[in-house]
Amino acid sequence: MKRKIIAGMILFVMCISMCVTCFAVSFSDLSEEHWAYENITKLVDEGVINGYPDGTYRPESTVSRAEFLKLIMVALERRRGF
Repeated sequence: MKRKIIAGMILFVMCISMCVTCFAVSFSDLSEEHWAYENITKLVDEGVINGYPDGTYRPESTVSRAEFLKLIMVALERRRGF
């Protein structure tokens, strides 16, 4: 019974996170004039990146090791079609 509840919760969270990326995302600190704007919006549309919870992307910040690994893992999963 607990496994069904946990599986249901995981499925719910996954569905919600996928729906969030379906909508056009605009970051408060990313202008259309930024040199990487097109690439960032493409990755957002593909669900590879999603920015920070406060609505920012922080395009000039240093990427941490954990963020880099997440980007690689998500991109690989998307490429394989999982």
